[in-house]
Amino acid sequence: MKQTKFLFPLLMAIVMMAMSPARAWAEEEYPVITGGTHTIDIAAYRDGYTEFSHYTTIFKYVAPNGGTLTVYTEGEGDTASALFDEDKTTLAYDDDSGNSRNFKFSYKVVKDHTYYIGVCSSEDFTNYTLVIDESDLCDHEIVNHVCTICGKHQSRIVSVPAGVTVTDDDGNPITSEDYIWEGRTVNISVNASEVTAPIYIGLDATTAEGSRLNIRRNNSFVMPGSDVTLNYMAIPSEPLCFEAKEDGAKIGFSSIVSDYILYYSTDKENWTSFNYDDTHYLPTLANAGDKIYLIGNVTSSSEWSYTQVKIEDANVAASGKLSSILGGATIIYDFGCYKMFYYNGNLISAPDMSDITEIGKCGCDEMFRGCSALTTAPAMSSLTAIGNLGCDGMFYVCSALTTAPAMSSLTTIGDEGCYQMFGDCSALTTAPAMSSLTAIGNLGCDGMFSHCPQLTGFEFNTVPYVVESGFYDFGTDNITLNLSDDSYVYKEGENPGFPTVTSVTAPCTLNLTGSVVENHANLTLNHGTAIDDEEVAATCTTTGLTEGSHCSLCNMPFVAQVEIEALGHDYHVQQDENEKPVFVWSEGYTTATLQVVCSHDAEHTANVEVTGEGITSEDTTPATCITTGVRTYTAKATYEGEEYTGTKEEKIPQIPHDFTSHTLTDGPVTSGLYAYTCDYGCWHYDEHRFIKDFYGEGNHLELTEDGAGNYSTSEDIILADANGFAAPIDFIANSVTYTRTGIKNQWGTIVVPFDVNGIGADYDLYKLNQVLDNHEQLVLTKIDEDDNDGIVPAGTPVIFRLHDDLAGDYTLTLTAANTTVSCWLEEGSDADGLQLVGTYDTIRLNNEYDYYISKNMFWMVGDVWAEGVKVAPFRAYLKNTWAMAKAHTLSIRIADEDVTAVDALNAIIEGNAEYYDTNGRRTNSLQKGVNIVKYGNGKTLKVNIK
Repeated sequence: MKQTKFLFPLLMAIVMMAMSPARAWAEEEYPVITGGTHTIDIAAYRDGYTEFSHYTTIFKYVAPNGGTLTVYTEGEGDTASALFDEDKTTLAYDDDSGNSRNFKFSYKVVKDHTYYIGVCSSEDFTNYTLVIDESDLCDHEIVNHVCTICGKHQSRIVSVPAGVTVTDDDGNPITSEDYIWEGRTVNISVNASEVTAPIYIGLDATTAEGSRLNIRRNNSFVMPGSDVTLNYMAIPSEPLCFEAKEDGAKIGFSSIVSDYILYYSTDKENWTSFNYDDTHYLPTLANAGDKIYLIGNVTSSSEWSYTQVKIEDANVAASGKLSSILGGATIIYDFGCYKMFYYNGNLISAPDMSDITEIGKCGCDEMFRGCSALTTAPAMSSLTAIGNLGCDGMFYVCSALTTAPAMSSLTTIGDEGCYQMFGDCSALTTAPAMSSLTAIGNLGCDGMFSHCPQLTGFEFNTVPYVVESGFYDFGTDNITLNLSDDSYVYKEGENPGFPTVTSVTAPCTLNLTGSVVENHANLTLNHGTAIDDEEVAATCTTTGLTEGSHCSLCNMPFVAQVEIEALGHDYHVQQDENEKPVFVWSEGYTTATLQVVCSHDAEHTANVEVTGEGITSEDTTPATCITTGVRTYTAKATYEGEEYTGTKEEKIPQIPHDFTSHTLTDGPVTSGLYAYTCDYGCWHYDEHRFIKDFYGEGNHLELTEDGAGNYSTSEDIILADANGFAAPIDFIANSVTYTRTGIKNQWGTIVVPFDVNGIGADYDLYKLNQVLDNHEQLVLTKIDEDDNDGIVPAGTPVIFRLHDDLAGDYTLTLTAANTTVSCWLEEGSDADGLQLVGTYDTIRLNNEYDYYISKNMFWMVGDVWAEGVKVAPFRAYLKNTWAMAKAHTLSIRIADEDVTAVDALNAIIEGNAEYYDTNGRRTNSLQKGVNIVKYGNGKTLKVNIK
């Protein structure tokens, strides 16, 4: 209701402006307003303004700079506003886009240009707060994405991951193509369960480093300059968790690097930033079972992320992903977790490290050293590489540890990478499987299991020079070594202090010449994997092979393939589905070939060809003047002493009628049919040969039949409203033309018995689309090239409108050459219970709920003529398929051609409009209530005056 209250006075004001002489705003003095927030006292501004009486206040504003000006009101009032140029041109208007019922609009202004701001209030001229926002006024001169005038940076969102939506303050989506000025508000909306990557802000992907946004929850933030970094953390599905196993557990940190951000939560929903202060402690876990969750933001090669996590006063179990405090990274960078849980005797379980893929230099150096209560090491199944000293003393003196972590993906160990990794783990009984290991650096596993008395065996795979450097003082006996091509081992006693090697396995391709390994007592050559050799099927002429396998390294056969003999040919006569021999006939049926094929390969044939006397023919069914006949060909072939027979039938054309010696006379049949007798003895009616009275009484149109049931005439068909049209069958005409003269109205209906181009030079054709406004407005869709290539099929009724530049009595001519003339009427388009129905003859509409077209509208039959309404040939009407009352009249509108209230007012001002009430009665002007306005270009509009 409010929009109507403001819109109509505004429209009338525009009309008044158009009717009055133009004059400058400067003729009256208006208060000058500048940027900022202003409290407007209505009493001080109400009087003395004559430009628009409905505006409470009008202000003069001079733009101090170019750019986007934003104007809005605040408060509980209901306001609307317009921005005008000096010549009274309306530049912008708004009613309710601001908060509550306040207006808000933005417009790009020009420096030093004068504007006028009109404000009106619907709440009895209530005082209001007016805001003139000049924050975006700047004629930006951009150099390397920085404005040389205001100094603001121009950035853009480089990447937006799944689960995150970015919008501006007005809710418009921001994409990676949008540039945003520093200081503008940007909103992010996050589905935390879907976030897989951070947002980056920058000018391109390469300059985004240092401007990464780790999204933690839904936030609004201001676009930063080039030196600002924002940090919002993604909530991982399994954050690092510490659970108290006894009352009063305390967790703290010796220190945290200055750029490191840590959040903690007790419910995984509400997160608090951890402020590293003199206490260094998280909230105490007062009761057994209490939990605290941690996430952190290490995003690059952050050395010394932690120096030590302190766990005091009670036992604590760690769980969740360690990567959650590393910004989601699966790489532990140099010194990243150095001494992280160093000598924490209260830690009874370690966090999950199964997604960690790499450990950098000293990355886990002494990480769990001295954790005397730790019984199980964390899984490291994804770990592929350990850097220099990466796991140096990682579990040193973990005296309760019984099981080492699985490291089945590990391929590389750097210098001293696992130095004393499990040293003095006196309870360790199981060593980690490292079956993928391919390279060990200098002293890479030196003392890895020193003083592990419960560990009795270990195995490595494909490690070059493992003994000489990597396993010095390995720490355990009974080692099995799997060697690569250039590996070797010392014999027992040649390297004092090295453990006894009980067995050696070498690849089958190893060159044993000159290697000490060849003298080892327990040498086993290790073949590669078995490669399957597929079976090769034998054919009629070639041999095959059975299945087998061989070594992937040396190609030695494991299962040798055996040769299969060739199959030879097996010919037989091919039979069809009726178990009869198959013959292939030539064109003209002079040759037939008996198909003889091999059962092993159908490409191999021994066909028998039959010609000459081997083929006979007989007319088994003679042709007549009203039926076709059949000629049967028979072929006989001999194969391997047995005779085979095949047949083929040929159609004999119908014999033409002979009417030369007979006079055609009317027969005892329906009007329009003629009887005649044929010299071949048949007597019958041919309803297709003649169309009686086609051009009037006694004037017949003769059709010619081509022997295949198709009819045509060489005459030019002229269709006229006076005769209508009727035919018993479709036929092809040399040309067909329909002409309608004296067309005065622009809207009409039409249907013709031939295809019509819907895109005419003087007209457009339409079909029904929908019915709107309580069944009072009929919406049409124009037929174009996307609709059946613009072709309206024969017999299809449509609505037409002449082009706007045609006036007076107009003659419409539709024509087509060498085209099919159809005897049928097709169903027209339909919408909401109404269907367009065509007629080739004059009919009378007796259904009171049907509609006929007149004076650019559709009228209900029963509301106009009780005895019905005539519809002339080659026209259409609207059939009411619901058989119930709808609107008395239907105005016509074209889809996607909106008619606004301003259009209507312009038509009124120009005196180029006609007015009707809803019953179709013409009025002199707009009346209170619903008016149908029709103006000069044929458009109509329904206007409601209250």
